Amino acid sequence: MKLLNDHEILYFRMEEVEARLGQTFSNLNEVLENLVDKGLLARIERGKYTLEEFRDLPVLACYMVRDGILAYWSALHHHGLTERFPNLLFVKTAHRKRQASLFGTTVRFVTVHPRKMTGQQAVGHGDRQYQVSDPESTLIDCFDQPQYAGDYADLISAFFKADINADKLIAYAGIYNNLSIIKRMGLLAELTHKKELVPFIDFARKHRGKEYSLFDPGGPDTGSYKADWQLRMNMTVDDILDITQNPY
Repeated sequence: MKLLNDHEILYFRMEEVEARLGQTFSNLNEVLENLVDKGLLARIERGKYTLEEFRDLPVLACYMVRDGILAYWSALHHHGLTERFPNLLFVKTAHRKRQASLFGTTVRFVTVHPRKMTGQQAVGHGDRQYQVSDPESTLIDCFDQPQYAGDYADLISAFFKADINADKLIAYAGIYNNLSIIKRMGLLAELTHKKELVPFIDFARKHRGKEYSLFDPGGPDTGSYKADWQLRMNMTVDDILDITQNPY
C-alpha cells in the first residue's frame, strides 16, 4: 500500500502493477487478495483493482476496457445538455464487453466500429483522467443510437442547447456516413441553429439521399412528408419547437 501511495496509483491491472511499482512479488495474487480481504483494495472486476476509498465511477468505468470513452446519455449529462441523470454509465468501445456492475452502478458498454472511436477529449489528470466524447461527437452518437440517449425529446432539447462547431459536426457526420441522422440533424440545425450551422445545413442537404426516413426513428410510421429533407414528419415542427422552448 505504501508503494501504491508513493507512486500515486489509484487503480491498476494485476499484470501491470509490478512494472508500475518497479518491484516484483513472488505471490502477487495472494498479496492483492489479502489487501481486498482487509478492505484496503477493492476489486473492480477480475484482475483489476482500485484503492478502497477511490470511487470516481466515470474514471473506473472507462478503465474497464482499454479504449473506453464516456458517451451517449452519460456524455450528454457531462456536457450539461440534459438535467436527467441516467441510472447507469454508457461507455463506448471498439471491443466487445458485457454489461457490468461497478460498485452498485450498471456500466453499459456499447460496441461501435473503430472509425466511430473519434471526437473524444480528456478530462482530469493523472490516474483521475478519462476520455469523454466531445459535444458534437456525443450528439452524432446519440442520433446514431438514440436508444442510449434517454428519450427523443431529450435529444432534441440537447441539440438545441449545445454550442455546436459546424466543422466538427460535418467531420463526424462524414465519418459515420448515416444519411438518416444527417438529415434529421440538418432539419434541427435549420430550426434551432440556422445562423451558426449554415455550413452543416448545406452539407446535410447534399447528403440527404433519395429515400424518406422517419424524423423520430422510434415513432409511428405516420405524418406528412417533408420533401426538402426527405423526412416523414411523425413529429410536427410545432412539437419540435415546443420541446426546445419547454424541454421538461
